Amino acid sequence: MGSFLPCSRSYFAPLLLLLILAACSSSQASNTTAKLSTVWSTDSYVLFRSVPGGYNLSFAATIYSHYHKYFFAICVFAPGSWNRDNVVVVWSANRDRPVQRGSTLNFTADGDLVLRDSDGSLVWSTNTSGQSIIGMKITESGNLVLFNHKNLPVWQSFDHPTDTMLPRQPLMEGMKLTPSIDNVSFAASNQFYLAVHQYGLHASVGSIQHQIYYEYNQAGHFTYDEHTYIALVNGSMSVFATSSLPTDSINNAGIDLPHARSLQYMRFESDGHLRLYEWNQRYSQWSFVQDIFELDYCMYPTVCGEYGICRNGQCICPIGAGDTLYFKQADIWNPGLGCIPVRPISSCHSVPAEQDHQLVALSDVSYFSFSDPDAVIISDEESCKQACSRNCSCKAAFHSSLNGPSESCLLVSEVLSMQGYETDSTAYKIAGASAAAVVFSSIVIVVVRWIRNQRKDDDEEEFCEVPGMPTRFTFDLLRGATDDFSRKLGEGGSGSVYDGQLGDERVAVKLLDRHAHRQKEFSAEVQTIGSIHHINLVKMIGFCADKRNRLLVFEYMSGGSLDKWIYSNKSGNNAPLGWCIRRRIITDIARGLHYLHEGCRQRIAHLDIKPQNI
Repeated sequence: MGSFLPCSRSYFAPLLLLLILAACSSSQASNTTAKLSTVWSTDSYVLFRSVPGGYNLSFAATIYSHYHKYFFAICVFAPGSWNRDNVVVVWSANRDRPVQRGSTLNFTADGDLVLRDSDGSLVWSTNTSGQSIIGMKITESGNLVLFNHKNLPVWQSFDHPTDTMLPRQPLMEGMKLTPSIDNVSFAASNQFYLAVHQYGLHASVGSIQHQIYYEYNQAGHFTYDEHTYIALVNGSMSVFATSSLPTDSINNAGIDLPHARSLQYMRFESDGHLRLYEWNQRYSQWSFVQDIFELDYCMYPTVCGEYGICRNGQCICPIGAGDTLYFKQADIWNPGLGCIPVRPISSCHSVPAEQDHQLVALSDVSYFSFSDPDAVIISDEESCKQACSRNCSCKAAFHSSLNGPSESCLLVSEVLSMQGYETDSTAYKIAGASAAAVVFSSIVIVVVRWIRNQRKDDDEEEFCEVPGMPTRFTFDLLRGATDDFSRKLGEGGSGSVYDGQLGDERVAVKLLDRHAHRQKEFSAEVQTIGSIHHINLVKMIGFCADKRNRLLVFEYMSGGSLDKWIYSNKSGNNAPLGWCIRRRIITDIARGLHYLHEGCRQRIAHLDIKPQNI
């Protein structure tokens, strides 16, 4: 049988087809209309096409295949050019529900267009039976139309947009664009929408709660007596207040775009961007023209994933007061996938309501949805926190005082990417809700209640266990592992190091001076050192915080310290190191220090670099 028409999602999107049509030889390819009682199978490819318009481009109704799955779609292509990057899908009837081989597309005798799967089940239909339809065509503008005997449209694809807008295609008030779900980088839990409202359009995101991250509002610019719609005309994406189709000469409010030198289209894509593309006649390919929203990189709501913070184009996880770590990256190799809690989160109703919960505040953080109409006018920050505390589904509260004398409070049930700032100038703050289902507070609940329980039994200074800690050992266990601290390896300004044995693993145990560290300082040090993982840095295995005893457990370095190797000793047991070895040592030391200074979440200064510590 014949090959299938290649249809790619966009110039940059992944290829949707496996087969490439070298030339269109089907007898149906020249048809510009379809008659009633016509049936196509998955062995068809170009069903019918529009009359070639300007720039030598045509639109075609096609059935294409992707990994043995089939779609009914409209494509735009340049005749004679079948390169896979040149054919673009601009509309699809069943993009969320592909059919199998052996499926059929039936333009019935009573005027209904029906797509059925190979088992006969109904997948999609225009639902136009009995409406005096006599034929079907694709217009020069790419609109699939089922028309009656007066040649008037009864059903048209322009009324059912997917993710793409063509020139002069009206996106009416109440309509919306949704990105293709085929892009593998798009998180399934977040769904973007681009919708037209009475005064313009807005882009929002969220599978649970729609949160606005972009808005084009022309309230007050027009007196609207009819429905609003958006259209792509030459030189702008314009807002219209009439029901007539626009012309290039109509001067309305809109977003300025480069004037078209060829066919253009807009695509709302899986990362939340609205991009403009144009056919490049010189190179016979589609080219990216402009990102229409023109937002800062960090203002897109999924750029750093759930609970991620975007700061200067980099993704990090939230850190509470005292540099406490409550989150970690979902994938250290891909920070854009977001952050997950270090400890499991309780369900919304699993913790009694009478328990005291503490909020965790993040400074210098803002949120993309600050202009959300759902934001509540609340007098102060404390009231905002309490409002979130009383709402079981609230996962974060964003308090703002930037919009004049009135302060607003945005409660969200889904925390997406946040925006971080380097200074303290921002008036935005975020606090995790005190409901147990909320990540910020439920983690703090564990910490606070653990501290309170310890205080009932011990009035002395205790150690606060927090998320992100390495293994904790008892003092008796480490005393036994070191034979009651009898095998000393060395000592420094803050304590002595002993040789120890934990099971089959040989370790170095550092017993800190009792007055060298206070509780919070030791807690912060353990968190920081425990999070370090580098081939040129000694790995911390665990720690001990037993009453007033503070110990750190490291992997054992059988080669000893560097000072024993730099020069030969008097007995001649160690020969002087050659320059190649010394150069390698210097390079490895530099790599370790660079990681401490630049590669860690928190920059670390060693302050005691000497051969005895290497």
